[in-house]
Amino acid sequence: MKSNLDNPMASATPEDSPNQTINEKLCDGTVLIGYGKRGHGMNGKDADLDRIGQCLVTSLETVDLIGADKLRVDIHLRLYVSICAPSYDGIDFEKVKETADPDFRKFFQGIGVDLDGLDVNDDSPETEEQLEKIVSFYREQAQGIVCGMNATPDDPFAIMWNDDAWEGGIDVTLSVPLTVDEYEEIEAGNQETLDIIAARIAAEIYAGNEGGTPDRDRMKLWEEEIGLCNDMIGQLGCY
Repeated sequence: MKSNLDNPMASATPEDSPNQTINEKLCDGTVLIGYGKRGHGMNGKDADLDRIGQCLVTSLETVDLIGADKLRVDIHLRLYVSICAPSYDGIDFEKVKETADPDFRKFFQGIGVDLDGLDVNDDSPETEEQLEKIVSFYREQAQGIVCGMNATPDDPFAIMWNDDAWEGGIDVTLSVPLTVDEYEEIEAGNQETLDIIAARIAAEIYAGNEGGTPDRDRMKLWEEEIGLCNDMIGQLGCY
């Protein structure tokens, strides 16, 4: 490939655009092929970032900028989250009876829920009504935590309620350098060079939440806020 650096007058027409072999070889629209670890998240298709957890690698775009001495690979990611709300089946009512915060216990008394005298195994309408009140209370507490997050200051609607959970996500783009020689070797079918680039891309994805660029900073904030949200919901003491 003749880099645009060698021809500063070149135009960025489709004919001049680099081939997208890296994307074809390393990305299926959901993962960086060969670098998934746990396989959790949406349909098990994620890049497995710690704490963030759910991250789709949607594409890998090879970019050749006019005047640059190197190409680059843009890594397009979709970070997403599903935060389950406290539910009737998920709450440990016995634990709530034993460990409820004193302020919570006082509130329950005020709405007709006697935790001390509550028999969670009783299927009477009266008991069911009290259990539903407990569920509603903890769901409201979780909602307050989620709504208080600042994970997406540029998009307050990035995370929304959906039936029984808060779901949403953001798109970010990271980048790694690619030399002209590496590009040409990959185009010639050099698997070793392709593996080197794959490892470089994976390293950038895993390091992305350290911050340092606008999109890395967005990843870092997302991780911190989602992690804090999960911790705070866990600290409600209802699971």
